[in-house]
Amino acid sequence: MISLIKPKYFMPIHGDYRFLKAHAALAVKSGVLPANIFVAENGSVIEIDQGVAKWGERVPGGAVFIDGLGVGDIGQIVLRDRQAMAQEGIFVVILRVERGSGQLVGNPDIISRGFVYVRAAEELMAKARQEIKTIFTRHAGKGKVMDWEFPKRAIRDDLNEFLYEYTQRQPMVIPVIIEV
Repeated sequence: MISLIKPKYFMPIHGDYRFLKAHAALAVKSGVLPANIFVAENGSVIEIDQGVAKWGERVPGGAVFIDGLGVGDIGQIVLRDRQAMAQEGIFVVILRVERGSGQLVGNPDIISRGFVYVRAAEELMAKARQEIKTIFTRHAGKGKVMDWEFPKRAIRDDLNEFLYEYTQRQPMVIPVIIEV
């Protein structure tokens, strides 16, 4: 097709960069001058004026992520979290704490998605529950009264280490503390 049309300028537009470069090489073999071939990337500007094409000044450009409801509103932190959850899973710890005294009420509930199947890992769940109680007891009295950020951070960090030692995997640990 290139040999038939004999274009003065050539700009491949279909495929990834490797295909664009291969198409450009085909155009050179078909007689298009290398200086007249434009392999553009996101942000590239090609100015065409009175039959003459040339490279223009680049503009900011990049990938725009679309997430169902919004366009471009997904940041790197959200993408990193999604990647971590996809690779290692998620481990949610729910603690019920008595309002006022700050004492644990019952055993922690654990929800595991993409990490381990809870019913098949009963030994791990029992050890994890005990570890969670120990971590909470050790850190609940620190800092201001009723400020649960410090114990939550300690549970997240210490439990992550515990789970890694036990499974060689690091799920995203999300502690939830509910005052009752």
